[in-house]
Amino acid sequence: MTQTPSQTATPSQTATPQGGCVVSTFAGALGVGATIDGPPGVNRFREPYGIALDSYGTFYVADYAANVIRTIAANGTAATIAGTTAVGSANGAARAATFNGPEAVAVDAALNVYVADTFNHVLRVVTGGQVAAFAGRTGVGAFFDGVGLASTFFYPEGLAFEDDTQLLYVGDTYNNRIRV
Repeated sequence: MTQTPSQTATPSQTATPQGGCVVSTFAGALGVGATIDGPPGVNRFREPYGIALDSYGTFYVADYAANVIRTIAANGTAATIAGTTAVGSANGAARAATFNGPEAVAVDAALNVYVADTFNHVLRVVTGGQVAAFAGRTGVGAFFDGVGLASTFFYPEGLAFEDDTQLLYVGDTYNNRIRV
């Protein structure tokens, strides 16, 4: 399917393994970054980094400079699901929780959203309207293999969730390792 730049793109229309695809904007806009929820043409992002897709067609975005986690519906409508835009490490109610430069997200079949809270050096999960750290120690950039909050990371920047094995893979950047 060919498109003109003025048409609204959907991901299935723009990506082909054969190449020759049309690249167009699905959400956000050129210009000054902002954190604005809403439909295409209205919504704005502040340095979106990691993107994950659930089985229902909803995208999850780590909006790095905004310190929030957002969703983008199939129609391009963006909504903030966790974070306040303030820098911090508070757990609790999703819209009151704070992040520090989240760079990656992954989502499992139960729609739990895993977050690499990069500058806090922790992994967190958004589930049931709550945010909780589940691995790493806030503010401690180091290496230690351990269970949950006893383990440490040094700038985790990549995530992938494998549904069959229920394993979360982590790109632990400054430790030069892929962790499970």
